[in-house]
Amino acid sequence: MHSAAPDPDLAFLERILRFQEGSLSETALPDFEHEISTNPHKRRLFIEAQQRSLAIRNQFLAEEHQPIPTHRTFWIWRSLFSSPIWAIAAGLVIGFFSATLISKETVNSQSKPLLSAKLAMLDHGAPPPIGVPHAPGIWSGDYTEVVSARDGITPYSGSRMLQIQRADHEGKIHPEGSRIGNVWYLVDLRSFRSQSATQSLELHASFRFNSTANSAPETHDCSITIQAVTSDFVLSGLLQNGAALLNQNLAASSRRSLKIDSDPLTWEKLSTELRLPPNAEFALVSFNLAASKPTDPKEIIHFEGKYMDELQITLVRR
Repeated sequence: MHSAAPDPDLAFLERILRFQEGSLSETALPDFEHEISTNPHKRRLFIEAQQRSLAIRNQFLAEEHQPIPTHRTFWIWRSLFSSPIWAIAAGLVIGFFSATLISKETVNSQSKPLLSAKLAMLDHGAPPPIGVPHAPGIWSGDYTEVVSARDGITPYSGSRMLQIQRADHEGKIHPEGSRIGNVWYLVDLRSFRSQSATQSLELHASFRFNSTANSAPETHDCSITIQAVTSDFVLSGLLQNGAALLNQNLAASSRRSLKIDSDPLTWEKLSTELRLPPNAEFALVSFNLAASKPTDPKEIIHFEGKYMDELQITLVRR
């Protein structure tokens, strides 16, 4: 009698649990990140695990601070209640794809950030092209690539930078006609609010961008947007349903934009900040590149020679 072959999904789920609990070794982390960045099935397993973790965290916070939303679409995996998974606060774990460098401070000092997240440019993968993040603490977006010096442009810092390739992502229903390439990051604000009810929160975001000389007479804009929303909107699953619905549910927002020059020798910096209102429980940060509207409504935008670097987010008390 032959024994059954081990289930590869089960082994991968075990690695996810170790990652979420912070026990995945540094030597195993690169292979784990590579699996997620190159295998759509495993990426989906990881996202679903993050959603379950978020649901458990939400229940924990709800019991302490707020009523549980009745229309939540995330389901809770009962076997995880015995795990410390809820304690690491889904999306606040250190390092997703090692592309998220997160530090947290629990001190009350106004000079120290409560959270600092920076997209690190690594050899083995860009943020997953899944559109808007499915859980906090995850960099995601449209199709991008991490590259070294290219088109006469060298990275602003380090040896890698992010090339914006297209204005769509995996599973986008109507990719044709879309003209904005995005990188997103979702911040869960609730645990920081619970630390002090007397101080307000302020979120800062910035990035640098560069471009080769345009070979065609087209205009590109870069922009950065912070959108503050309530937990009901995020936990309902509506966050993934498009910008129009998001704009209807905003608690506050801040946006800045700038025309891209065509000098590959200069890296320009764009930044914005938002004083978060008391009812803001999540904040979605988007780093955007917008092209001229395509003349053909069936055209899928491919960006040429457009790069980002130093994408970072900081949360402070004021």
